[in-house]
Amino acid sequence: MLLKAYFDDAGTHGHSEVVTLGGLVGTEAAWTALEEDWQAVIDIYRQYGVRAFRAYDCELGEGDFQCIQKPIRDAISGKFASITAKHNELRPIWSSVIRDAWDQEADQLFVERYNSPFGLCFEWCVQQVSNWSTKYGGGSPIALIFSEQNDFQERMLEVFSFYLGAKNHAPLRTLTFGSYRDLQPLQAADQLATEINRYWRASELNVERFKVRKEIAALQSGRGLHLGGCYGRGAIANAAQKYQENLRDHLFGAVEDER
Repeated sequence: MLLKAYFDDAGTHGHSEVVTLGGLVGTEAAWTALEEDWQAVIDIYRQYGVRAFRAYDCELGEGDFQCIQKPIRDAISGKFASITAKHNELRPIWSSVIRDAWDQEADQLFVERYNSPFGLCFEWCVQQVSNWSTKYGGGSPIALIFSEQNDFQERMLEVFSFYLGAKNHAPLRTLTFGSYRDLQPLQAADQLATEINRYWRASELNVERFKVRKEIAALQSGRGLHLGGCYGRGAIANAAQKYQENLRDHLFGAVEDER
Protein backbone atom coordinates (compact mmCIF):
# COMPACT_ATOMS: atom_id res chain seq x y z
CA MET A 1 0.00 0.00 0.00
CA LEU A 2 1.50 3.30 -1.12
CA LEU A 3 1.06 6.36 1.07
CA LYS A 4 1.15 9.86 -0.37
CA ALA A 5 2.09 12.99 1.55
CA TYR A 6 1.34 16.41 0.06
CA PHE A 7 2.99 19.55 1.47
CA ASP A 8 2.99 23.29 0.87
CA ASP A 9 4.65 26.22 2.60
CA ALA A 10 3.61 29.59 4.01
CA GLY A 11 5.67 32.57 5.08
CA THR A 12 8.79 31.72 3.10
CA HIS A 13 9.21 35.21 1.65
CA GLY A 14 12.06 37.19 3.14
CA HIS A 15 10.06 39.47 5.43
CA SER A 16 7.77 36.87 6.98
CA GLU A 17 7.69 36.54 10.77
CA VAL A 18 6.96 32.80 10.73
CA VAL A 19 7.96 30.07 8.28
CA THR A 20 5.66 27.05 8.00
CA LEU A 21 5.51 23.77 6.13
CA GLY A 22 2.31 21.80 6.38
CA GLY A 23 0.69 18.83 4.72
CA LEU A 24 -1.22 15.61 5.07
CA VAL A 25 -0.37 11.94 4.62
CA GLY A 26 -2.71 9.10 3.72
CA THR A 27 -3.62 6.35 1.28
CA GLU A 28 -4.53 6.96 -2.34
CA ALA A 29 -8.11 5.97 -1.50
CA ALA A 30 -8.28 8.60 1.24
CA TRP A 31 -6.96 11.26 -1.13
CA THR A 32 -9.44 10.28 -3.84
CA ALA A 33 -12.32 10.68 -1.38
CA LEU A 34 -11.13 14.16 -0.41
CA GLU A 35 -10.71 15.19 -4.04
CA GLU A 36 -14.31 14.26 -4.82
CA ASP A 37 -15.64 16.55 -2.08
CA TRP A 38 -13.13 19.25 -2.94
CA GLN A 39 -14.16 19.25 -6.59
CA ALA A 40 -17.83 19.55 -5.63
CA VAL A 41 -17.14 22.88 -3.91
CA ILE A 42 -15.01 24.10 -6.83
CA ASP A 43 -17.88 23.28 -9.19
CA ILE A 44 -20.34 25.37 -7.15
CA TYR A 45 -18.23 28.50 -7.58
CA ARG A 46 -16.88 27.80 -11.05
CA GLN A 47 -19.36 30.29 -12.52
CA TYR A 48 -17.52 33.03 -10.58
CA GLY A 49 -14.13 32.07 -11.99
CA VAL A 50 -12.93 29.66 -9.28
CA ARG A 51 -10.83 26.86 -10.72
CA ALA A 52 -8.63 26.07 -7.72
CA PHE A 53 -8.43 27.04 -4.06
CA ARG A 54 -5.55 29.15 -2.78
CA ALA A 55 -5.83 30.33 0.81
CA TYR A 56 -4.01 33.62 0.27
CA ASP A 57 -6.08 34.53 -2.79
CA CYS A 58 -9.32 33.57 -1.06
CA GLU A 59 -8.51 35.74 1.98
CA LEU A 60 -7.57 38.85 -0.03
CA GLY A 61 -9.93 38.48 -2.98
CA GLU A 62 -7.23 37.96 -5.57
CA GLY A 63 -6.67 35.48 -8.40
CA ASP A 64 -9.65 33.20 -8.87
CA PHE A 65 -11.50 34.97 -6.03
CA GLN A 66 -11.35 38.57 -7.24
CA CYS A 67 -15.03 38.61 -8.23
CA ILE A 68 -16.34 37.14 -4.96
CA GLN A 69 -17.32 39.21 -1.92
CA LYS A 70 -15.56 38.71 1.42
CA PRO A 71 -18.41 36.96 3.31
CA ILE A 72 -18.72 34.39 0.53
CA ARG A 73 -14.95 33.91 0.39
CA ASP A 74 -14.94 33.29 4.14
CA ALA A 75 -17.67 30.68 3.73
CA ILE A 76 -15.71 28.97 0.92
CA SER A 77 -12.57 28.84 3.06
CA GLY A 78 -14.55 27.32 5.92
CA LYS A 79 -16.04 24.69 3.64
CA PHE A 80 -12.64 23.53 2.47
CA ALA A 81 -11.31 23.34 6.03
CA SER A 82 -14.32 21.24 7.00
CA ILE A 83 -13.69 18.89 4.07
CA THR A 84 -10.13 18.27 5.24
CA ALA A 85 -11.33 17.67 8.80
CA LYS A 86 -14.03 15.30 7.55
CA HIS A 87 -11.48 13.07 5.83
CA ASN A 88 -9.72 12.16 9.04
CA GLU A 89 -7.94 9.21 7.45
CA LEU A 90 -5.50 11.91 6.32
CA ARG A 91 -3.07 12.91 9.05
CA PRO A 92 -1.87 16.53 9.26
CA ILE A 93 1.89 17.02 9.75
CA TRP A 94 3.47 20.44 10.05
CA SER A 95 6.38 22.50 11.36
CA SER A 96 6.86 26.22 11.99
CA VAL A 97 9.83 28.40 12.89
CA ILE A 98 9.67 31.89 14.38
CA ARG A 99 12.14 33.73 12.16
CA ASP A 100 13.35 36.04 14.95
CA ALA A 101 14.07 32.99 17.12
CA TRP A 102 16.15 31.51 14.30
CA ASP A 103 18.08 34.75 13.85
CA GLN A 104 18.88 34.97 17.55
CA GLU A 105 19.47 31.35 18.57
CA ALA A 106 20.70 29.42 15.50
CA ASP A 107 24.50 29.30 15.74
CA GLN A 108 26.85 28.89 12.79
CA LEU A 109 26.95 25.08 12.97
CA PHE A 110 23.16 24.87 13.09
CA VAL A 111 22.78 27.25 10.14
CA GLU A 112 25.34 25.26 8.15
CA ARG A 113 23.36 22.09 8.90
CA TYR A 114 19.85 23.33 8.02
CA ASN A 115 20.64 26.40 5.92
CA SER A 116 17.38 28.24 6.74
CA PRO A 117 14.14 28.01 8.75
CA PHE A 118 12.62 26.33 5.71
CA GLY A 119 15.34 23.67 5.79
CA LEU A 120 14.61 22.89 9.43
CA CYS A 121 10.86 22.63 8.74
CA PHE A 122 11.47 20.43 5.71
CA GLU A 123 13.59 17.88 7.52
CA TRP A 124 11.24 17.81 10.50
CA CYS A 125 8.28 17.04 8.21
CA VAL A 126 10.19 14.37 6.27
CA GLN A 127 11.17 12.66 9.52
CA GLN A 128 7.63 12.81 10.94
CA VAL A 129 6.08 11.37 7.77
CA SER A 130 8.56 8.50 7.86
CA ASN A 131 8.02 7.90 11.58
CA TRP A 132 4.26 7.97 11.16
CA SER A 133 4.38 5.26 8.50
CA THR A 134 6.64 3.13 10.69
CA LYS A 135 4.42 3.47 13.78
CA TYR A 136 0.92 3.59 12.32
CA GLY A 137 1.11 2.73 8.62
CA GLY A 138 2.81 -0.65 8.79
CA GLY A 139 5.97 0.80 7.29
CA SER A 140 4.21 1.43 3.97
CA PRO A 141 6.26 3.24 1.31
CA ILE A 142 5.68 6.98 1.03
CA ALA A 143 5.74 9.28 -1.98
CA LEU A 144 6.21 12.94 -1.01
CA ILE A 145 4.75 15.64 -3.25
CA PHE A 146 5.61 19.27 -2.51
CA SER A 147 4.31 22.41 -4.10
CA GLU A 148 6.65 23.76 -6.75
CA GLN A 149 9.68 25.52 -5.26
CA ASN A 150 11.83 28.14 -6.98
CA ASP A 151 14.08 28.88 -4.00
CA PHE A 152 14.50 25.59 -2.16
CA GLN A 153 13.81 22.76 -4.60
CA GLU A 154 17.43 21.91 -5.41
CA ARG A 155 18.45 21.74 -1.75
CA MET A 156 15.33 19.72 -0.86
CA LEU A 157 16.28 17.06 -3.41
CA GLU A 158 19.86 17.02 -2.16
CA VAL A 159 18.83 16.63 1.48
CA PHE A 160 16.18 14.03 0.66
CA SER A 161 18.78 11.90 -1.11
CA PHE A 162 20.58 11.45 2.23
CA TYR A 163 17.40 10.13 3.83
CA LEU A 164 16.81 7.54 1.13
CA GLY A 165 18.13 4.17 2.18
CA ALA A 166 18.60 5.15 5.82
CA LYS A 167 17.44 2.29 8.05
CA ASN A 168 15.40 4.52 10.33
CA HIS A 169 13.62 6.13 7.35
CA ALA A 170 12.98 3.05 5.24
CA PRO A 171 9.43 4.04 4.14
CA LEU A 172 10.64 7.05 2.14
CA ARG A 173 10.59 6.54 -1.63
CA THR A 174 10.28 9.62 -3.82
CA LEU A 175 10.17 13.41 -3.66
CA THR A 176 8.45 15.24 -6.51
CA PHE A 177 6.91 18.65 -7.09
CA GLY A 178 3.66 19.86 -8.59
CA SER A 179 1.31 22.80 -9.03
CA TYR A 180 -1.64 23.44 -6.75
CA ARG A 181 -3.73 24.10 -9.85
CA ASP A 182 -3.17 20.55 -11.04
CA LEU A 183 -3.30 18.75 -7.69
CA GLN A 184 -6.15 19.36 -5.28
CA PRO A 185 -4.30 17.67 -2.38
CA LEU A 186 -1.77 20.52 -2.65
CA GLN A 187 -4.66 22.95 -2.23
CA ALA A 188 -5.55 21.22 1.04
CA ALA A 189 -1.90 21.36 2.10
CA ASP A 190 -1.77 25.05 1.20
CA GLN A 191 -4.72 25.83 3.45
CA LEU A 192 -3.28 23.81 6.32
CA ALA A 193 0.13 25.54 6.08
CA THR A 194 -1.42 28.99 5.71
CA GLU A 195 -3.79 28.63 8.66
CA ILE A 196 -1.07 27.27 10.94
CA ASN A 197 1.20 30.12 9.88
CA ARG A 198 -1.52 32.66 10.66
CA TYR A 199 -2.14 31.02 14.04
CA TRP A 200 1.49 31.30 15.16
CA ARG A 201 1.92 34.81 13.80
CA ALA A 202 -1.07 35.92 15.85
CA SER A 203 -0.58 33.86 19.01
CA GLU A 204 3.17 34.46 19.37
CA LEU A 205 3.72 37.87 17.82
CA ASN A 206 0.39 39.74 17.94
CA VAL A 207 -1.16 38.49 21.16
CA GLU A 208 -3.45 41.51 21.62
CA ARG A 209 -5.10 40.75 18.27
CA PHE A 210 -5.12 36.98 18.65
CA LYS A 211 -8.31 35.22 17.66
CA VAL A 212 -8.73 31.57 16.73
CA ARG A 213 -9.93 31.42 13.14
CA LYS A 214 -12.76 29.05 12.27
CA GLU A 215 -10.53 27.29 9.75
CA ILE A 216 -7.92 26.28 12.33
CA ALA A 217 -10.70 25.15 14.67
CA ALA A 218 -12.17 23.00 11.90
CA LEU A 219 -8.80 21.47 11.04
CA GLN A 220 -8.20 20.71 14.72
CA SER A 221 -11.58 18.96 14.92
CA GLY A 222 -10.45 16.27 12.45
CA ARG A 223 -7.50 14.13 13.52
CA GLY A 224 -5.98 17.05 15.38
CA LEU A 225 -2.84 19.05 14.74
CA HIS A 226 -0.61 17.41 17.33
CA LEU A 227 1.84 15.98 14.76
CA GLY A 228 3.61 19.29 14.52
CA GLY A 229 5.43 21.94 16.49
CA CYS A 230 6.61 25.54 16.39
CA TYR A 231 10.26 26.41 17.03
CA GLY A 232 10.54 29.47 19.26
CA ARG A 233 13.72 30.73 20.88
CA GLY A 234 13.91 27.98 23.49
CA ALA A 235 13.29 25.21 20.98
CA ILE A 236 15.87 26.57 18.53
CA ALA A 237 18.45 26.94 21.30
CA ASN A 238 17.80 23.38 22.52
CA ALA A 239 17.97 21.97 19.00
CA ALA A 240 21.25 23.78 18.29
CA GLN A 241 22.74 22.51 21.55
CA LYS A 242 21.61 18.95 20.85
CA TYR A 243 23.15 19.13 17.38
CA GLN A 244 26.47 20.22 18.86
CA GLU A 245 26.33 17.36 21.36
CA ASN A 246 25.62 14.86 18.56
CA LEU A 247 28.61 16.19 16.61
CA ARG A 248 30.87 15.74 19.66
CA ASP A 249 29.55 12.21 20.25
CA HIS A 250 30.29 11.22 16.65
CA LEU A 251 33.74 12.80 16.82
CA PHE A 252 34.70 11.06 20.05
CA GLY A 253 33.20 7.81 18.78
CA ALA A 254 35.34 7.98 15.68
CA VAL A 255 38.44 8.61 17.78
CA GLU A 256 37.65 5.61 19.98
CA ASP A 257 37.13 3.42 16.90
CA GLU A 258 40.56 4.39 15.58
CA ARG A 259 42.10 3.30 18.86
